[in-house]
Amino acid sequence: MRHTGHARLVLLAPLLGALVSASAGCALTFDTSLPASDAAPGDAAGADAAGADAESLPSCDAYCRAFNDACGSDPTNAFLSLRECATFCNDDAQWDPGSFEDRDGNTIGCRIYHANAASEGNAALHCGHAGVTGGDVCGSWCVNYCSLVETICGDSIPPLYDDFEDCLDRCDHFDDDGAIGDTTGDTVQCRLYHLHAATADRLSAAIHCAHASERSTATTCSGDPP
Repeated sequence: MRHTGHARLVLLAPLLGALVSASAGCALTFDTSLPASDAAPGDAAGADAAGADAESLPSCDAYCRAFNDACGSDPTNAFLSLRECATFCNDDAQWDPGSFEDRDGNTIGCRIYHANAASEGNAALHCGHAGVTGGDVCGSWCVNYCSLVETICGDSIPPLYDDFEDCLDRCDHFDDDGAIGDTTGDTVQCRLYHLHAATADRLSAAIHCAHASERSTATTCSGDPP
């Protein structure tokens, strides 16, 4: 009777061996992924929506390609390359994207519309609207001027103006009968030219922000005698 337990173990050994053999090729694994019903439903949807929104907004890349195709050889074109256009649009002007429905207002969308219109005819009219100055359609002369003063010459010492509203008030007294691209003359168009010229480098900014100011200089946009 003393050997009963031992006998039972001996009898159970073959059974245990069979169980071990049967399970030898079966590794235990744990699925750590969330079931579809437990995954955060807004994650993928939110990412897709953000991507769709970004694609639905007018972009500097789309603008520069449209403008270069339609207005690359137009006299109002101030950009030497697509890269310069993209840098100006993204970093210097920092235009609001707006929408593709825009026909006016200081937005990328408005400029894309007029660049596309220029490609279909009357480039002499629409290229000016699509360019740096907005041509008094994609933003008024003064809205474009004062917006660029803030983004391009905002670090000038002393500042060109107290604030945006002060700039608009003073700009309202500038003549606006100049032509886009004028380098001299006491006009808002001359000052807009020098704002764009100020984006080339630090030295250009120091020189051309002064030219773009209300007083400007005698040899550029000032009405004062030399």
